[in-house]
Amino acid sequence: MKTQFPNRAWKRPVNRSAELRFGAGQTRSAELHSAISPICNRQGAGPSQGFRTCGRPAEYNSAIQQIENLRYEEAPGRFHLLGRVHSFAFTVMELLVAVSIMSLIVYALYHMFNQTQKALRGSITQVDVLEAGRAALDMIGRELEQVTATGVAGATNLYAGSVFIGSTPAIAPVVQSDLDEQQPLRTNVLQELFFLSRRTNTWVGTGYRVIGAQNGVGTLYRFTVSTNYRFISANNLSGAYFTADPTNRATGLLSTNFHRVADGVIHLRLLAFDPQGRRIGVETTNFFHPQYRVLRQSLRQASLPVGANNVILREDVARQTKLIFLSNALPAYLELEFGVVEPDTLVQYDSMRLASASVAQDFLRKRANKVHLFRQRIPIRTAWP
Repeated sequence: MKTQFPNRAWKRPVNRSAELRFGAGQTRSAELHSAISPICNRQGAGPSQGFRTCGRPAEYNSAIQQIENLRYEEAPGRFHLLGRVHSFAFTVMELLVAVSIMSLIVYALYHMFNQTQKALRGSITQVDVLEAGRAALDMIGRELEQVTATGVAGATNLYAGSVFIGSTPAIAPVVQSDLDEQQPLRTNVLQELFFLSRRTNTWVGTGYRVIGAQNGVGTLYRFTVSTNYRFISANNLSGAYFTADPTNRATGLLSTNFHRVADGVIHLRLLAFDPQGRRIGVETTNFFHPQYRVLRQSLRQASLPVGANNVILREDVARQTKLIFLSNALPAYLELEFGVVEPDTLVQYDSMRLASASVAQDFLRKRANKVHLFRQRIPIRTAWP
C-alpha cells in the first residue's frame, strides 16, 4: 500500500524568473505545475527527487508536450523559445546591409550590360564599315583590272594624282598621330583616278574623285563618259573628266555624271609597278621596263613637253607620285589603298567642322584608330608581258 503525502509537501517553489520569461506570471506557473504534478503523485516520488524523476515515460512526455505548447501560445508575430522572446522583423542594420549588397549587385549588372552593349555596337559598326569598304574596293578593283591602252599618241590611259587648283593642292594631306601627338602614324592623301577601258566598240572613261574634302574627309563619287571607238582622240574622254563640274551650275544640284559611292573617305592612293615588281615612282632609282619612256618632273617644275615619252612621273603633295600613262603604256600591277572613317567618328567630325574647322582637324588627327584601311593588288592583264 502506497503512502500518501500531503499536497503541501509537493508544492514546487515558484520560480519568478521563469514566470517572467514565459510572460504569464503566477497563472502560467500554476498551469505548468498542474500539468506535471499528477504524474509525479502516481509515481510516488519523494520530495527530494522532484518531478525530474517521475516514471512512466509516456505520461511524462505528454506533460512535457503540454509545457511546450504553453510556451508557444503567445501573440501573433512573436513566440517564446527557451524563455527568450524572438521577432520576425529586421533591424535597421540588417536593412542597411541588405540594401548595400543589392546596390552592389545592381551596379555590377548594369556595368556588365553596358560593356556588352558597347561591344555589340562596336562589332556592328565594324561589320558595316568593312562591308562598305570592301564593296567600294572590289568595284574600283574590277574596273581597274580592265584598263586598256588606246595606242593613240597623247591619250591618257591611266591617271592618278592629287587635285590642284592652279599650283595649290585642293585637298591638303591629313597627318594622323597618337593621342599624345608624339609620333605621326600615317599620312592620308586623296588622289583622283581616271582610266580607259574598251567594251566591244565603245571606249569608256571612268573616274573617281573625292568631293567636299577640303578638311581631309569627303565623299567618293564615280564619273563615267563614253564614245565610239572611231572617235577616240588624245583628250576627248580625259578632257571631259578633268573639266567636269560636279555641280550643275544651272540647277545647283550634283551632275548626273557623278554617282555616289562611299562616305567618310579619308585616304585614296594608287601605286604602280612594272612587270618585274619594281615600284614606279618619281623618287625611285629603279631601272624600269624598256618599253617605258619615263619623264620625271618635280613639283615646282613647269610642265615639260611630252614628246615621245609615254610615262610621266610628277612629284605630288606629301612626297607622293602623280602617275600619267599615255599612248600604249600601262603598268603591270596596281596597288589600291582605300581608307574610311567610322560612321560615329564621322558624325562627330561633321558637327565640329560646322563650328570650327581647326577643332575638327585636330579631332581627326588624333583618331587614327578610327580609320579602316583597305589594300588590294590588281594585275593589269592587258599590259606588256
